[in-house]
Amino acid sequence: MKRYEPVRFLDRTLYSNVCLARDQVTGRFVVTKSILKSADPLRIHQFHVEIDVLTQIQDPFVPEIMDALETENEFMMTQTYIEGTSLNKMPVKERYRYRNQIVTESLERLESVHRIGFVYMDLKPEHLIWRDHHLYLIDFNACIPIGSRQAILSSYPELVRRQEKLDFCLDHQALALMLKTLYPHSFGFRLLFRILHRGGLRSARSVRRFLRTVKIGSRIMMVSLCLVLSVFGLPDMVLKPDPLTKYRLLPNSERFMNAYFYTLEQKSGTAEEKAQENLYQWIENNWIDDSVYKDPHTALFLLDQAVQSEDPGFCRYLLKQIPTSIQNEIPQTILLIKSTLPSEPALPYSFYHAYLKQIQSETNQQRLSYLDVFEKSLLENAIVLNAKDMRHLTKLEAETKSDANHACLYLEYCLFLKAKGISISIPETWPKKYASDAKWNELYQLWRQAT
Repeated sequence: MKRYEPVRFLDRTLYSNVCLARDQVTGRFVVTKSILKSADPLRIHQFHVEIDVLTQIQDPFVPEIMDALETENEFMMTQTYIEGTSLNKMPVKERYRYRNQIVTESLERLESVHRIGFVYMDLKPEHLIWRDHHLYLIDFNACIPIGSRQAILSSYPELVRRQEKLDFCLDHQALALMLKTLYPHSFGFRLLFRILHRGGLRSARSVRRFLRTVKIGSRIMMVSLCLVLSVFGLPDMVLKPDPLTKYRLLPNSERFMNAYFYTLEQKSGTAEEKAQENLYQWIENNWIDDSVYKDPHTALFLLDQAVQSEDPGFCRYLLKQIPTSIQNEIPQTILLIKSTLPSEPALPYSFYHAYLKQIQSETNQQRLSYLDVFEKSLLENAIVLNAKDMRHLTKLEAETKSDANHACLYLEYCLFLKAKGISISIPETWPKKYASDAKWNELYQLWRQAT
């Protein structure tokens, strides 16, 4: 395992190690686990069970097994590293904000384990990682086959002692106990704990339906309360509805802005925190009407709010909701957002064509920023412009007051095209203008040799 350079120990015992390491080939962080052959045979057995589970499981929100090998003295494996915040370290405010999603995604992760014939056995907040608005499950070394009579490891030994045969109901009861400690004051959750503990609502879909019913019930109670108040002394609440009420009675893109700012003004904290909380409220309550996504102005506003929140989860969600035809009308914003999101699919060529046309009218400084993003995306996605767009890009570069960093970026794209047998010119003034820049000179010499 010389490929993986240790960074720090995550867990260490006399016979086993769990270590955060860096893959020297890809530069990414990974988790390496090892156990000595002289360790307890049951512990060694569970080490192999973890490899077996991670090899079989089909879920994007669990670690992937990368390597597994045996040396003279120990067994070793490497997994992808899930970087995020464990539920026990998640701020209470955030934990309550995303509570419904945390419950349903916890069940979905457990269902993935159950589908391949195992009970997870070790459910606790430390093993649930919140990352990019999704819940990940880690540490599978306590898993046992469904129907087993003995557990090697468990976070809830008192539950194990009550059951003759161990099945997925134990995981559901463990989830109920864990959620009870995380959300002690939620009425709807107290009812859910009791149902889960007794073996009801065994799927994530049924739990999601239950939580939706609780939410609808609470809304009916609120409407009833408002009606009572309107009869007994608060008619203005009905006669003069607030902007949010007006929008929800007749949702459209025109009323959306007033309603959105109305709820935004009620939030506290920094601009980033207010944007996060307000966007979550609107998305969670399904208040954003389709007409809002289909209007370029309100769609652009929502994307700006997502960028301000600095939360990639909101950006990804909105990009899925906004129609492609609307995205094509705001290519600068879309490309800026996509360039900050990892593992995003490449945009269609028509998008690059539209982007190039729209930046012509920008001021010099703004145009330079857009060209930076544009050319980085061209390189990252190996996009070859057609002849007409190539001439347009060359003209824009000649008309824009550039700097050495951008000139180097453009020259990198020129070298990329040269490697494909395509020639493209550079502004005549650049060789003399950037002669003192070492990186420029190195790239320029390579470009001249290729020419």
